[in-house]
Amino acid sequence: MPRFFLNVGTFRARHSLCHPRHSFTPKGYYQKGGSFLLTRYATCLPAYLGEPDRVPNNCWDGNEQSAEVVSEPWSFFATGHTDHPLFANLVTDGTDPTRIYTCDAGYGITNSTAQWHIGTDWGGYADYDAWRAATGAADIAYGGDKAIVAWEFTATDDHGAIICIGSGCYDWYSTSTTAEHYHQNVARMTQNAFDYLTK
Repeated sequence: MPRFFLNVGTFRARHSLCHPRHSFTPKGYYQKGGSFLLTRYATCLPAYLGEPDRVPNNCWDGNEQSAEVVSEPWSFFATGHTDHPLFANLVTDGTDPTRIYTCDAGYGITNSTAQWHIGTDWGGYADYDAWRAATGAADIAYGGDKAIVAWEFTATDDHGAIICIGSGCYDWYSTSTTAEHYHQNVARMTQNAFDYLTK
């Protein structure tokens, strides 16, 4: 099956199925075994594809005109999931293998985020088990506040697989000139996701 990458609702395809002569729909593609990597606000798409009618409950963003220039590298955590193929061969700080760095100091970021708040205070998901039961997904990465920032729907006989990365740290374009040391992890995770979803 071909692979598809959706970022902030922008559809970029890598296959001739998008040619006008084909009657392609993302939902039909998914139901026939096709897989997706969804990032940022595109992580709302699983509900349209046929997964439970739930979308990330904790979303915000900035804009390029007022992007935040980070004073230190940004990261999220793959605690308990460092062996997931998504996180293979990443650049680390050499001390904490659970910490997934995505940009370097001086990076200008919009911090566009679509994540899941977990807790009894608000959001509807008291704990991770409640979230898993409601969404049918598996959490694979977390923010410093324990929010779920990356998750997946595994393939079945009825549909393909989906990897979602909703962390604001997963960002392609810096509004400022900065080093590419940790930022290369974004490209590596993207390639890892494609490889994992098409194996």
